[in-house]
Amino acid sequence: MAVKDTGVGIAQEQIKNLFKLEEKTSTIGTAGESGTGFGLPFSMDIVKAHGGQLTVESRLGEGSTFCVTLSEVVPRILIVDDDPDSRALFEHYLNKEGVVLDVCATGPEGLRLLGSHRYHLVICDIQMPGMDGFAFLEKMKADPKLKLIPTLLVTADENVATRQKAFQMGAYDFITKPMASQDLVPRLRRFLGV
Repeated sequence: MAVKDTGVGIAQEQIKNLFKLEEKTSTIGTAGESGTGFGLPFSMDIVKAHGGQLTVESRLGEGSTFCVTLSEVVPRILIVDDDPDSRALFEHYLNKEGVVLDVCATGPEGLRLLGSHRYHLVICDIQMPGMDGFAFLEKMKADPKLKLIPTLLVTADENVATRQKAFQMGAYDFITKPMASQDLVPRLRRFLGV
């Protein structure tokens, strides 16, 4: 993506310091406006935090072009479900969506995977032996590194109290089994932007 203007431009000797917060590089704009000099350093920090690059080309009296390049991110989803048929169904639906899937059968294994990879979405069954989906979600919400990952809880339990508990605990959505692709896939796309 590029942003181009036809303003006053930037002197070549200023460009090397343009993205440094400790250097004052702000100039008077075409309409006489002044800047703080913070915008470009902050923009550079944001772009770098997302694995990208921010570059500039400029000529005095002709304007400037700022280019942002971001690497493409393939969404990664973690499925935690003790039922092999449910795991197979998730894989069937989601392998067509251009995502990376990690699938496991237990809450502890899911937490281990969460510590090893960066996930964009977690789908967890509620009714599992040992650590159930509520306990799994509670552990996620207690961890500052994991608590903001969108989590969908899945269950065959249609009880309204179960749904309410899921949302009260911080689940982003709730899906009732059996799942149909026309119900599941659009919900997931909301969180993944695919």
